[in-house]
Amino acid sequence: MTKLKFFVIIPLLAMTVLFCGCEQFAEAWEEALSGAGGGESSYEPRYVITICGEVQYPRAGEMEMEINTFDGKRLWIKRIPILTSTNIQEVTLVPNTSKPNHFDLVLKLTSRGAMLWSQMVGQYQETPVVLLIDGVYQCRFIPRPLKDDESLYAIIPGPFDSVTANGVQKYSKKNQETMNPSPTRPLW
Repeated sequence: MTKLKFFVIIPLLAMTVLFCGCEQFAEAWEEALSGAGGGESSYEPRYVITICGEVQYPRAGEMEMEINTFDGKRLWIKRIPILTSTNIQEVTLVPNTSKPNHFDLVLKLTSRGAMLWSQMVGQYQETPVVLLIDGVYQCRFIPRPLKDDESLYAIIPGPFDSVTANGVQKYSKKNQETMNPSPTRPLW
């Protein structure tokens, strides 16, 4: 009789714990996927900076991608970016000297971003790189060297209109935080 109780009670107890746990897990999973709860996981990055190398002689490989410019021309760029908003801590604006109400972007890079920028300067001394914001072509430029080994500031020459420049500045910190989650901050 005690063996029968043991074989009946233990499986019933296990099934109760298992099914209750699965229901709570399913609810938590649905909440995480729906973005409910108002957590930071619902933030969608905006004004994301991407810098890619320009391809002078495209071979139409999988590592290259064709993009359209504002004036209808087409450029080929390397699909894998050199530097993104992940490596940019903050963006500040400097008035452009050649065009009023337009700006140049001053990037405060992470230490990894500074190394990538220095590598980009060495690799692209004579050929321009391409700046995309949210995947849309903005300009081509030849990157300038950082002031010294300790510097984290780089300049992207404009001119950028005030709406684009202010958007990049406004969302730069939030993009960097979202794209580089902290180990202490919960994912949802």
